[in-house]
Amino acid sequence: MSVLLFTGCSDQHAGSTPAIDLIRAGTDTTWNGGAYVLHVERREGDSVTGVRLTSTSQNGQKATTSAETGKLLRGTTENPGDQSSVRLMLVNAAHQGAAFSMSADNMIIELHL
Repeated sequence: MSVLLFTGCSDQHAGSTPAIDLIRAGTDTTWNGGAYVLHVERREGDSVTGVRLTSTSQNGQKATTSAETGKLLRGTTENPGDQSSVRLMLVNAAHQGAAFSMSADNMIIELHL
């Protein structure tokens, strides 16, 4: 299992809306002031398909993490009850970036509001 951790804030949070509820099919969710953009093609409950997370580093380098399928979980690994965080559990994920590329059977990404 691989773990890739992204942290940051979402520009789209509305008051007490749980982070997991901000992720909607066919739309982009911006995290960390636009540094991360999450897109899922389809969502049924906590299952997602067509997952793509793009990021732009402070020096302008872009990276993309993608997977055909995944699952959304509330909170972090350390605090599953944290409503301002969401975990993406991706299956057969691929990461392409300027610094490195990798693939993993399973990958967990944490995003924070």
